[in-house]
Amino acid sequence: MAASTPVRGVLAFTLLFAGSVYAQSKAPAKEPIKSPTPKVKLTPEQQRGIRLLMGSEAEAAGLQPEMRAFVLWQVSRGYSQLQPEKSKAVLREALKVTEAVEDSPPEGCVWEVCHMKWYLQLHLISELMQRSEAGGNYDEIEQMLPHLDPRVRNEMVSRLIMLYTEKDKFSRARALLDQFGDDSEYPYWAAEDLMVQDPHPADRLAVFQQAVEHFRQQSGTDPRSSDLATMVMRFSHDLPAGTVLDAIDQILSQAKDQDENQKTRVGLNTGQNSIYFDSRYQFRLFQLLPVLEDLDKSKAESLLRDNAEVSHAFDKFPKGPQSMDPKSYGDQPLPEGEYGMAEVDVVESKDPAGAANEQAQDQQMAQNEAKLEKIWQEADKDPAQAYQDAQELPLKGPSGNPFPPRAHAMQLIARLAIKKDPDIAKKAMGDLQKLTSDIDIATQARMLTAVPNFYIEIGDMEEARASVKDLMKLADKLYARDVDSSDPNLLFKGVWPSTALWRRCVQFGAKISPEFAEEVIAQVPDAEIQTFERVNYGATLAGSEPFHTSMIEWHKNGRHAGVMF
Repeated sequence: MAASTPVRGVLAFTLLFAGSVYAQSKAPAKEPIKSPTPKVKLTPEQQRGIRLLMGSEAEAAGLQPEMRAFVLWQVSRGYSQLQPEKSKAVLREALKVTEAVEDSPPEGCVWEVCHMKWYLQLHLISELMQRSEAGGNYDEIEQMLPHLDPRVRNEMVSRLIMLYTEKDKFSRARALLDQFGDDSEYPYWAAEDLMVQDPHPADRLAVFQQAVEHFRQQSGTDPRSSDLATMVMRFSHDLPAGTVLDAIDQILSQAKDQDENQKTRVGLNTGQNSIYFDSRYQFRLFQLLPVLEDLDKSKAESLLRDNAEVSHAFDKFPKGPQSMDPKSYGDQPLPEGEYGMAEVDVVESKDPAGAANEQAQDQQMAQNEAKLEKIWQEADKDPAQAYQDAQELPLKGPSGNPFPPRAHAMQLIARLAIKKDPDIAKKAMGDLQKLTSDIDIATQARMLTAVPNFYIEIGDMEEARASVKDLMKLADKLYARDVDSSDPNLLFKGVWPSTALWRRCVQFGAKISPEFAEEVIAQVPDAEIQTFERVNYGATLAGSEPFHTSMIEWHKNGRHAGVMF
């Protein structure tokens, strides 16, 4: 499986949260925080939403910690437009509740929701920070850092370093950078930004030396789009030659050691260009040889003679990665709104037969995607031709791709041709429903969420209501799989496929009538999920954006899937 790391792949989440919250001892569940009298007159829809939110807030007191924190998070989202101060208070309460959440991920699970304490704190902090950035005072955030899950704390420190760097508060950024211990993943991207902005050479050198020491301690780290090698590429001319050469030796030595234990392919993709090597060591040479040529030409020439594949790469890209993407590897800050596009791709080596099979599947997927792109372009201009072209797509996709290409094309046509040719659009929608009748129910649910919205858009509320009820039957089947006593879904209920599909049913039901939406909620058989669906509906009525999350299942029997609705 490939693992890519964007150059500036930064999660923008931060925290405004009183330090006293965590200092308090745990107390019994409190009554819902009382709302102040609204200063504006609420519409009937908003009033209904506030009532639902207050009821859900009260119900949350009886839930288990992870679901309680999750529901309070959604309650706070609902209050955010009409009662922002109360919204922040509820967010703080939700974050306090996460103290009691246990992290017990299923073995091998890789999704963020496998680690509920981390997941909840991460998102709660993100929303609190978004509401506090205007003030620009992060003192309270720093006070809370010791009380957070270590992974969240590291992410928060990285974000704060970036914020202080942007505001030229270099000493505060440096102080935070010093908090990363040897057992923590070093924030190379934040350190690079600090080195770019900080005008003091001695401070830049100190940051670089700190990064070298962390790299030395954290052996076994695969190449990434921001790491010690990218720091060498960007700042070698501004640092003592001996320090840079020592860093290069460390990087090359570590790559050799890793290659002895695990063979892998490593590549660099920039959107316009890509190049792959058969080992980490070759990739590191491609990164670092341009610097070595400046500092130790004879050593660079010797290494290049011994590595023909790397030599050929330089024939195409004479300055290495900088030839491929100058923005990512320049020593100047990028203009606001611009980002480097380079991504490092680490790919597990495969036997020849497996590699050939994967390549054939990739080619088939590429062909299907090209045909889908053509249909996308045709659907609102010549729907009949798009429908005809869709018949050429296979009924099933390559192994590992759950989405049937022809059904996917019909979904596109139904949506895009609805105004140009309603008859073709209806025909495509009918085909979609037939073509998905015998596929896995989770994929079926994912594709059929297009049906109610289609009928709502053409004004056929009777068909829309019927299609929502069909989705509810699918949700019941998914729920039976989620709670199967012999092999239940081991993840948090908030991301179960059944929960995600019921949420979509409620959203569609609300477009038909408030009464129908509440009817849908009332038919959810699980009390906790019902509370979750009710708070999401209330939040939408109160003016917040619909909540989006993946539908994920993880079973001991090997059924693992994650799909965004």
